[in-house]
Amino acid sequence: MFGLEKKAPPPQVPPEVPGHLVMVFKAPDNEEESLNRCRHVILNRLKLYGMKGQSLEIRPERAELVLKVKPSSSREVLVPLCTEVGHLRMEAIHAESDCERYNIAFRENYPKLMGGLNLLVQYPIRLRLEDHFSLKEIEQYLDSLQKKSLLPPTTQLRPRLFENTEFKKRNVREYYWLNGEQFSLGDSLKHLQWQIDETGTHQIELEILDEKDSILADFTQKHLDAYVALLLDEHVWITPKVLNVIEDGRLIIHYLDDLNFEGLLLLEALLEGGTLPFPLEFTQEYFERP
Repeated sequence: MFGLEKKAPPPQVPPEVPGHLVMVFKAPDNEEESLNRCRHVILNRLKLYGMKGQSLEIRPERAELVLKVKPSSSREVLVPLCTEVGHLRMEAIHAESDCERYNIAFRENYPKLMGGLNLLVQYPIRLRLEDHFSLKEIEQYLDSLQKKSLLPPTTQLRPRLFENTEFKKRNVREYYWLNGEQFSLGDSLKHLQWQIDETGTHQIELEILDEKDSILADFTQKHLDAYVALLLDEHVWITPKVLNVIEDGRLIIHYLDDLNFEGLLLLEALLEGGTLPFPLEFTQEYFERP
């Protein structure tokens, strides 16, 4: 779901077999206070998502956290809950005409630079790529195009938050063209509410601290009638269009038809469960019998 690096397939364990699925997460350092903070946040997120019966052990000598869960637990949910820092920000997306030019540059130059990538679909503000290249490889490619002056220096491609899609029987991932202009919501957020309006459409309301109102107003004024991306860490959550200048610090987002109920629960747990001091790396999983 989140990770772009190739991972080994999850172990095939029948749900009725007694025991635990063990998942290992690596921290960048073994400082005790930070590891304890990770443990607290992860357990809080799991609780908010509704998971029960798990245990989380710290191994400071290895800078690892070891999670034990039921064999039937969803790996696609557990990995983001345990690895994502949880920073929320808004970032501007390039104009559609610019995105079309960048798609063409990507299609024409990428095979020469790295080889083997099949550009499946290109359309305004985003593109779809086969899901077997890491984000690091994509960034190296963009750097090469920027050195050729085919892309602006601040341009970034960021992947969509949720699971890959299937296109012509191939796994693909959607990327969005971001221009580097951003507004951080993480430290400014004071209220978040999920609801469904009278038409049955999902609606999310975000409210920021009063002292940031003018910054948000300037950002939405500059990008009025344009698309922006809301990102959770380095992954695009949704891409709403700015319909009016937001002067009161309240963002109301409609039409989240690309998020299912489980996806909304996951986002709520990530946003309300606290932030990790640093991203964790999912390194290993195995089945442990009693």
